[in-house]
This record gives sequence, C-alpha cells and structure tokens, in this order.
Amino acid sequence: MQNTTLPDAQSLCESGAAKLRSGDVRGAVADLDQAIQQNPNLAKAYYQRGNARFRTRDMKGAAVDYGKAIELAPDFADAYNNRSVARFRAQDHEGALNDASKAIKLSPDDPDPYYNRARAKMQLTNYGGAVRDLNAAIRLRPEFVDAYLMRALSKQKSANRAGALPDLDKAIALAPDRGAPYVIRAMARLGLRNIGGGFADLARASVRGARNVLRR
Repeated sequence: MQNTTLPDAQSLCESGAAKLRSGDVRGAVADLDQAIQQNPNLAKAYYQRGNARFRTRDMKGAAVDYGKAIELAPDFADAYNNRSVARFRAQDHEGALNDASKAIKLSPDDPDPYYNRARAKMQLTNYGGAVRDLNAAIRLRPEFVDAYLMRALSKQKSANRAGALPDLDKAIALAPDRGAPYVIRAMARLGLRNIGGGFADLARASVRGARNVLRR
C-alpha cells in the first residue's frame, strides 16, 4: 500500500503564495484555506489569503484577513501596509491612514507606507501632510514615479501649481511613455496661463492613450 503524506500548513501556504504570483487565484485560495484549517495560527496564510481577496476586489474580506494576520503577528508591517491599501479602496480613509502609520513605525525605511498614508491624507484634505510623506517616499525611492505624481497633485491642491511642475518634469523623465504625467502637467500649465504648453501636453497625453490621471 502506498504511503502518502499530506502537505503541512506551511507548505500549503507557500504553494498558495506561488499560485497567487502565477495568477491562479482560485488555486491559491484553496491551498490557503486548507493551510488555515490545518493551522489556524499561521499568520502568513491569512496574509496571503488577504492578498488573494484583494486580487478579486473583495476589499472588506482582504481587510479581515490582514486583520487576523496582525492579530497573530502584531509586528507584521506588510499586513498593516496592505490593509491600509484595502481600507483606502473601501473608502475608509481614516483606517487607511492609521494602518499606514503603524507600518511606517514598524518599517520606517519602506517607501510604500509613506505613499499610502499620503493618499489617505489627500482624501482627508491634509495636503501639507501628504507632501511631507511623499518627500519621505521619494527620499527612500528616488525613482518612485507615482510619488512624484501624487506630490504634484498635492501641491496643486494647495494652489502651488508652479511647485508642482518640477515633480511632473521628473515623473515624465522617469516614465516618458505614461500619459498621466502629461495630463497633470497640462492642468498645471493651463492654471498658470501657459496655454500653449498645456495643450501641447494634452496632445502628448492623447498619443499615449491617457484616460485616468493616476493608475488605479
């Protein structure tokens, strides 16, 4: 009789994470459900299932799984960061801000939580605070294109269109094929009565198929 050994919870968790990376979300969830059934205290299994739920746009479900991971591993910085993103997508901007702040405290050299906290601050109309967080994100990752774009938007919201232009120039230099920086720079230039420059940027954006100001 053949002796078969069932995979343990850790192996199932690793298998689920690998399937998620390859795009097999359903297979990932099946493995992660089994891992949690075998070991309900495995924080990484909840974290990875949260990532899978995020992929299916189940933001509330993702936040619940990230919360369980945090309950089991209170210093799990990535779980706080990802729950911040899930809460932001669910329009819980205060919750997103609080989670990003916790992630920053646990992992101060990671630029992503600063960016995520800045997004929440923008929604809460704290534009100065958003700029400060984006300064930190850019210091930690000098080629962070979306941080330059967000900082430009924050400055524009503060009626500092001229201050937004260097950030937009930098974003365009880093990602010349993206349309969004040209759209944002066009709005800044038009606001500064640079009509020719604004319409030239809109034409460049159109060539690049820009539809949204920021990637979602």
